[in-house]
Amino acid sequence: SGISFEARSGQTIGIVGPPGSGKSTIAHLIPRFYDVTSGAITIDGQDISKVTLQSLRKAVGVVQQDAFLFTTSIENNIAYGNPWARETRIGQAAEYAQLHNYIIGLPAGYTTVVGERGASLSGGQRQRLT
Repeated sequence: SGISFEARSGQTIGIVGPPGSGKSTIAHLIPRFYDVTSGAITIDGQDISKVTLQSLRKAVGVVQQDAFLFTTSIENNIAYGNPWARETRIGQAAEYAQLHNYIIGLPAGYTTVVGERGASLSGGQRQRLT
């Protein structure tokens, strides 16, 4: 809400922030995977809603985050590469991925089932959990 930024021609930018803060939403709005509901996105002063999708998408590149998770607990997803990992090792991995505080705040903690492909998590959380 109320975001504004500028990028010069040929400049590469990265959008960072905490999980669930809207980074993926911004990445989907710029190439018009869906349109803004208020305000406008402009490129060189031109509203992108007035530009053809073909020309817009030729001019803009977006790197999507796509991660695969199993419909099982967070703990099992973290331990997938090492099924014999102990609780302390799983906790360390979550801390390294900056997920531990989020996980322990969930009602079921590490035993929380993430759902199909991790649908209950933000894109960044899914990425770090894999």
